[in-house]
Amino acid sequence: ETAILTHGLPRPSNIETCLKIEQIIRENGSIPATIAILNGRIKVGLTQTELEQLGSSNNVEKASRRDLPYLISRHAFAGTT
Repeated sequence: ETAILTHGLPRPSNIETCLKIEQIIRENGSIPATIAILNGRIKVGLTQTELEQLGSSNNVEKASRRDLPYLISRHAFAGTT
């Protein structure tokens, strides 16, 4: 879920929190698979740069399953919920 990054927390704590969560996941032997829509493409597993861009942008939608076709067709950026 990336809605916490895009819509749930204020900046800059949104980015800091998401990076810390991913660090905790790695420290416990797992691989984080953060999901978002980037330029109309579904992306599973974001880089730190992608997280930072998504978390600092003013032009990011909030997406649920029903929104995917619309957002993909618009080449949008979105946090998922």
